[in-house]
Amino acid sequence: MTEIRWAQLEDTQELGYVHSEAYLNTYQGIMPDEYLNQVTPKVRERYFYTALVQRVERVAIALIDKKAVGCMVLKASSDDDLNHSGEISAIYLLQNYRGVGLGKQLLKWGMDRLKDFGFTTVVIWVLKENRNAIRSMICKALCTTEQRD
Repeated sequence: MTEIRWAQLEDTQELGYVHSEAYLNTYQGIMPDEYLNQVTPKVRERYFYTALVQRVERVAIALIDKKAVGCMVLKASSDDDLNHSGEISAIYLLQNYRGVGLGKQLLKWGMDRLKDFGFTTVVIWVLKENRNAIRSMICKALCTTEQRD
C-alpha cells in the first residue's frame, strides 16, 4: 500500500537514508565525488531534523508497505522574482521505485499541498544535466520548462 504523508521527527533516520541514497544515485557522474561523499545518511538526517523542528520547509515522506521509499521538501519560493510561488525544493525516490508512477503521485500530492497553502504557482528546479528527471513523465505531464543560468 502506498502512503504519502507529512514527515514526523521519528522519520528523520529513514528520510536521511532515502535522501542520501537517491541523491547519490541521481547525481553520480553529474556532481564531483568529493561533494557526493559528504551526502551521508547522518548528514541528511540532521538536515531533516532541523527542517522538521524549524518548519520553514515542509517535509513529506512516501512509503510503500510502511517502508520509506521517497521524500519531498516544500517551501515558499526562494526566488525574489517568483512572488506567490511555492517550491518543491527536493523530490527523491529510491532507484527501485522509479518509473512506476510514484514520482508523479508524489509530485501531484506536493503541488496540491502548495495550492492548499495559497500558492498560485509551483516551481521545481532541475539540474540541466539531470536528463532522467527532464525526460520523465513527471516533467512532461506536469511541468513547463525554462532554462535559467
